[in-house]
Amino acid sequence: MNLLKLIGLALLSSTLLSCADFFNPKTAAKSGDVIVGTVTGNNAFDADFDPTSAPFSKEKMLAGIGLQVIFPKVKELRLQLENLQIEIENLRQELEEDKVGVESEKEVLKRWRLAMLAFHQADSFGVGPLSENGALIADQIYSWPAFDPCGLDLQVAELSNTGKASVALVSSVKGLAALEYLFFEPTMAAPRCKPRNVAHRPAFDWAAKDIKVKKLDRVRYAEAITFDALEAARVLEAAWNPRAGNYSKTLIDGSRYPDVIQATNAMSDSLFAIESVKDIRLGKPLGLHKDCAEPGSLETCPESTEHEWSGLGLKAVEARLLGFQAAFLGQRSKGSKIYGFDDYLQNVGRGEIAEALAKEVAQALKSVKEVDSLGDIRAQIEGMDPQQCADTGVENRLVPVCALFQDVRAISTRLKTEFLIALGLQAPAQFQGDND
Repeated sequence: MNLLKLIGLALLSSTLLSCADFFNPKTAAKSGDVIVGTVTGNNAFDADFDPTSAPFSKEKMLAGIGLQVIFPKVKELRLQLENLQIEIENLRQELEEDKVGVESEKEVLKRWRLAMLAFHQADSFGVGPLSENGALIADQIYSWPAFDPCGLDLQVAELSNTGKASVALVSSVKGLAALEYLFFEPTMAAPRCKPRNVAHRPAFDWAAKDIKVKKLDRVRYAEAITFDALEAARVLEAAWNPRAGNYSKTLIDGSRYPDVIQATNAMSDSLFAIESVKDIRLGKPLGLHKDCAEPGSLETCPESTEHEWSGLGLKAVEARLLGFQAAFLGQRSKGSKIYGFDDYLQNVGRGEIAEALAKEVAQALKSVKEVDSLGDIRAQIEGMDPQQCADTGVENRLVPVCALFQDVRAISTRLKTEFLIALGLQAPAQFQGDND
């Protein structure tokens, strides 16, 4: 999808209708509350298209996942970002009126968490607009781990001095990662800037200002960059919206992929977003990935944990596991079925792989809840015995957070081996030959 089309979709997004508006008897077939087609819009399905009907087909699976799994999640992301924008504006107005704003600040933190978790679910399948054009949309919404706290402090300092926010910036100082820092980082002392670096001096000059000034500066900058993230989310929603871009149809109509096999491979590639959970969100902080330490080393990297200021790291892992589960199993609602990859495996006579993967995902979800109940992931890593972590396996669960890593690794291993072989699919290029 080129940039001009993205801009066009952004314009469309401002006039999106609710599901209740466009999935009605005149414009769509329905079975229970499951979307089964739409006959209006810019890229409509045929009037009799029903992805819930038997028999199974790859086309029905792809369209169904797009309509009933991905589109609702990107819509939820847009809604949560809109709610967040409203609460940030309310907080800014209270601070400008010299009000305390305690309750408004709590509401902002709540809305940020909801928006952040909505993104994690939407990003747990990277097929389509979220990953195209160099992941332009994704980076506008959430750029971690490519995030620059000191650069963000410098931008806030500039706003404080000039009264203007420079929002046409690289993604490393924008989006939900920047918002987390602005609202959760407690010191307001430019902790990631370097005192001896002359270029960082404005951040320390800003840090010396009155706490009320700094809080208002951060909120004003947050308000400016939330608009950018929201616009990106609107573009994303419009791309999947059945009344706009309808990317679900694009998956199967030959306009994006030469045939349904390649489209299916693209959707299966999206399941490999689970690798970021295994490697970046768990393996690296635990010292179980090469980006932290050499194999056999007992070094850990707890400072690389995601959401270090909000403590949302384990909830993020859970959200991404839930997203994987939804795409793999499809959806069931009031007796209707949206086909998932488990049905594809059943259809080729490999139901045992589907059952094994479903059990492994369920185990990982159970495990992440248990680990989350033990407290912040960074504190758990800093307090664990690295040797016991290295000795932990799926059965030998010596360190709970390390057992969670092994549970996710089990999903990844089966995905890269039995799953791909059974369906005759290829792994994404970066994971071919990698069975770690």
